[in-house]
Amino acid sequence: MTSDKANKTKDTSGRDRIVKNVFTSWGSHLVLVIVGFIMPRMIDTHLGRNSLGIWDMSWSFVNYLSLSGMGVGSSVNRYVAKYYSGNDFQSLNKAVSSVAAIQVVIAFIVVTGTGMLVLFLPNYLIDWNDDEVSQAISVIGLLGLSLAVQMFFDSFRGVITGLHRWDLHNGLNASASLVAAVLMIVSLTLGNSLVSLAVVYLIVTSVTELTRVYLAFSVCLKLDLKVKYISKFHVKKMLKFGLKSIVAGASPLVVLQTVNITLASSLGAGALAVFMRPVALVRHVETFLNKFSHVLTPTVGSLMGIGKDEEIKDFLIQTTKYSVSITLPMVLILVILGDHILNVWMGPDYANSTVISVLALGSFFSISQSSVLRVLMGMNMHGRVAVFTFVLTIIFLIAGVMINNHFGWTLVNAAILTVSILTITRGFIIPMYACRRIGISYLHYFSKSFGYPLFGGLIISLWLFFSRWLGVDNSLQVLLVGLVGTAVLYPIIFWSYIKPAFEARKARKAIEYN
Repeated sequence: MTSDKANKTKDTSGRDRIVKNVFTSWGSHLVLVIVGFIMPRMIDTHLGRNSLGIWDMSWSFVNYLSLSGMGVGSSVNRYVAKYYSGNDFQSLNKAVSSVAAIQVVIAFIVVTGTGMLVLFLPNYLIDWNDDEVSQAISVIGLLGLSLAVQMFFDSFRGVITGLHRWDLHNGLNASASLVAAVLMIVSLTLGNSLVSLAVVYLIVTSVTELTRVYLAFSVCLKLDLKVKYISKFHVKKMLKFGLKSIVAGASPLVVLQTVNITLASSLGAGALAVFMRPVALVRHVETFLNKFSHVLTPTVGSLMGIGKDEEIKDFLIQTTKYSVSITLPMVLILVILGDHILNVWMGPDYANSTVISVLALGSFFSISQSSVLRVLMGMNMHGRVAVFTFVLTIIFLIAGVMINNHFGWTLVNAAILTVSILTITRGFIIPMYACRRIGISYLHYFSKSFGYPLFGGLIISLWLFFSRWLGVDNSLQVLLVGLVGTAVLYPIIFWSYIKPAFEARKARKAIEYN
């Protein structure tokens, strides 16, 4: 009787681990945020703004290469979760073995692409001096090799997250970032160049990925990778799902990296360094939300695997409400106090209030609804909307680049182009499509997801404007008053409308158990 009750109440969907996984993800991301604040300032101080711009541009080129991964490796977590919850370990091993084989090919493609970039880069950076071009070539080459290593082992990332062990996944990533940052700081202090930073990153990445392999086999004792398990059926299936996933997530990457590279070519590496600092702040907000939304894909996959499709409707609304609630205060802080943050962080030369306000406010709808796409991915319903929004993104991006090339690039124009495309495609089109496919009225979805959070955001806005007025020209004082007040007020507001849902979930679990 006891064992029957235990089996009945055991939840393999990972919903009981969502809170733990999210908070461990956020904890690990705080390490990345700290590193993200320290390293640009260190590079700017020791090597100068142009070197920081070269570092940013090199990452933009390498990020383009990441598209060759087609999202196959990490996207296998949806199938790992589904097969594991159904105790279908044969299919699990076939899926992971097939993906591992695909990743070997992808790693080779990344190495080849890196070689082509290194070969043809001098023809693109015609206005740069020889030393800057030489540094860019070396850094891109080393970062490209690091990406190839990641791609080679990417299937093991999917195994760990597919079993809902985001604590291990994010803990490993945070530890690697911390170690890399310490070694990079030591290298800069010793007077080394950007190339030494890229060497450090390659070494740390290699050790991290080998550790990831060990963890994958530790958490999934049934995991068995063999050549004979490579299945043509699973290769096609994973490629199809991965392609849909990478297309779904490619729009922000393509837009931002294209704008970055064009800015570097048109206005120079120094201008890109200034532009990328507010972009980095907004991306921290986006990553913070991704740590929450990425947990949802294997959970939805597990729900479908155990036949609880109807629960996904409520799951979509609740997770979106949480996403909006988490995003809103961070966006408001950047919109109202962003220039003060940049001033304290990087100095007055980087504190462009217009750019940070445009980027933050314009990113609100796309970031706050990132959970919607992850739910669609968990249901494997993201293919059509992914292709449609990607095509639309390319059309808008080409038109925007041509207009800016004609009238001249500025940092504000670059910010407007970036956020307008993502707001249309990811902020409106994808949520509307999700509501139609899942069977929810968009008006119902919007009112339930945005209503209470927007009311709370109004209160926080008033406080942030008050702190800005109180501090006048003292950036540190403004930030202390604004951030401390928000940290006290918003949890109270947040809990006031999260508590009913939390208590309802506890009641449902008690009923199911009895």
